[in-house]
Amino acid sequence: MNWLDLVIIIIVALSLFYGYRKGFLRKILGIAGLILGFILAIRFYKPVSGIFSGLFGISGAVSSVLAFLLVIGIVFGLAVWLARFIASMNAGTTAVDKILGAITGLIQGLIIASILMVNFTYMNYPSAAVRQNSLLYPRVYNIAPAVMDRIIELSPDLKSLYLEYKNRLVSNEQNPNNRR
Repeated sequence: MNWLDLVIIIIVALSLFYGYRKGFLRKILGIAGLILGFILAIRFYKPVSGIFSGLFGISGAVSSVLAFLLVIGIVFGLAVWLARFIASMNAGTTAVDKILGAITGLIQGLIIASILMVNFTYMNYPSAAVRQNSLLYPRVYNIAPAVMDRIIELSPDLKSLYLEYKNRLVSNEQNPNNRR
């Protein structure tokens, strides 16, 4: 077990804890926000990446990853806000709602950790040695691609955009001069 495993455990544990605390409805809306954010990030990372390049001089894989994560973050944040608003109309959560929320929070935490790992791996962070010595990395890494494969089955028009994003990151990964 190394520091990467601890980061994964912290992300998943926090999500599980907040799932228990907030309940099922808020967590299911959070997962919906993540999935919608993932879809919109695939569609809109290029223009946002262009803005990063123009404003901050960031280019290559770093710009693409930051744009991708920003779009997911904004959509997820809006989903969390909506969930809070809806939950404020409901007085309290029951034990069953809390348990279902914890399970949903666990799933959400795994998806978040996987999305972060997939995107940071394209920037070779953490190093290959850290990833290889991690117990959880190989198991958690594949979750986001599996979710995306399922989304593509439901919406095939996203496949070309998703492959374009992956190819752009892979080509930037292979050319270290584009990583700035």
